[in-house]
Amino acid sequence: MKLWENSRSYSFSRIFTDACTRSLYGRFQVCGKENIPADGAVIFSPNHTNTLMDALVLLRLHKGPIAFGARADLFQKSPRVARALHWLKIVPLARARDGAEALKQSQEVIDEIVDCLGHKAPFCLFPEGTHRPKRSLLPLKKGIFRIASQAAQKLEIPVYVVPVGIEHESYFKAGRDIRVSYGEPIRITPDASPADFLAELTLRMRELITWFPDDENYPSAVAAWEKGRHNSQLWRYLLFPVWGVSALMSLPIWLLSEVLVARLKDKAWSNTARYVCRLLLLPLLLIAAGICAFVRLPWYWALLTVLCTLLSPMLFYRLLPDKA
Repeated sequence: MKLWENSRSYSFSRIFTDACTRSLYGRFQVCGKENIPADGAVIFSPNHTNTLMDALVLLRLHKGPIAFGARADLFQKSPRVARALHWLKIVPLARARDGAEALKQSQEVIDEIVDCLGHKAPFCLFPEGTHRPKRSLLPLKKGIFRIASQAAQKLEIPVYVVPVGIEHESYFKAGRDIRVSYGEPIRITPDASPADFLAELTLRMRELITWFPDDENYPSAVAAWEKGRHNSQLWRYLLFPVWGVSALMSLPIWLLSEVLVARLKDKAWSNTARYVCRLLLLPLLLIAAGICAFVRLPWYWALLTVLCTLLSPMLFYRLLPDKA
């Protein structure tokens, strides 16, 4: 299946995966979608702070197919993993550390991406090259320019790079707010300068996030900013009974999630671990709750029980106080 093609299995799976993504956050604010061009090929360029969740958040905001670039070594684990990633419209992109041979083979992948862009299916690449839970930006890699430049040379439609800012209220807690901002697009021409492009893209990405210089003053600057935006937790304490019920109903999901989170070396993967547990366990929990409820209760109470079970993982994290 081509990257730009939309299969029934892909569309059906998106319904549940997108719902799980939404349920992991509180308020979900989206700004600047009018900046996404409709007359050409679009490459999204977001900051990268929260591992897989950043891609899932952008995936949820786009109804049709959207392709992503990922580290090439992920595809080397096994042929099954490689096929699964490609079905998810994720392609391998070699980095300098992967060696000259890997970089040479990456041209085939770029051709596939250009074909995807030519069919007006967007491509997303995190230009920092890695994730980092900081309110700053790493220097952008040249890969995004290489792809955009080749697309501009080969396609007869305009090629745009759209800067995206993903602002997580918390990198490590679920149930917190998120804001996604789309900035003004940069149109790529065949004769564009990579240095000028990366400099402009960096400036536009900084404008879309809370950004602090990554220097010795960063910890104190972020601490002052965090203190200034402190919100009252009173409403969460007032809803403690609701939290208690949701904790009990979603016990298998959040308990396994937190056990996994406690064992993570890189805590930036915390919400990704919670997401995967919810994705895999929630259907089983709903089936078990439905069977028990419909056997023992009138249909209307049983239906309410299933609905409460569906919402319980979201409410558990949403109502959990920050100090917990």
